[in-house]
Amino acid sequence: MWLRGCGAPDPALPATLNELLEQQSKAVGTERFTELDAAFHTAIVEAAGNSLLSSFYSGLRDRQMRLIATAVRTVDEKASEILDQHREIVRAVENGQAERVRELLSDHLRHVYEGIVE
Repeated sequence: MWLRGCGAPDPALPATLNELLEQQSKAVGTERFTELDAAFHTAIVEAAGNSLLSSFYSGLRDRQMRLIATAVRTVDEKASEILDQHREIVRAVENGQAERVRELLSDHLRHVYEGIVE
């Protein structure tokens, strides 16, 4: 199972994530970085094929973008950490490791949240 309660991921997902990651790497220090971060997470959520989850996540997108913008502004190395975590997530997606993807996403979101509240 791709993500809990969801079918197999879109076979194009790894290429999509790699393209977004490449663009995000070039956008460090700009507002575009945050937009691409949201697009990265949205691609994963939509690949799960769960319309309820996609709808719920869509409602959180603006909040997520504000949180990421805050995290990246408050700590310069945060962008590099986010990109490294995204690379790990992409590798797990490419290798079909659904459980690893879940673990990495959970760790990634917790790490970003902790960086904001510190």
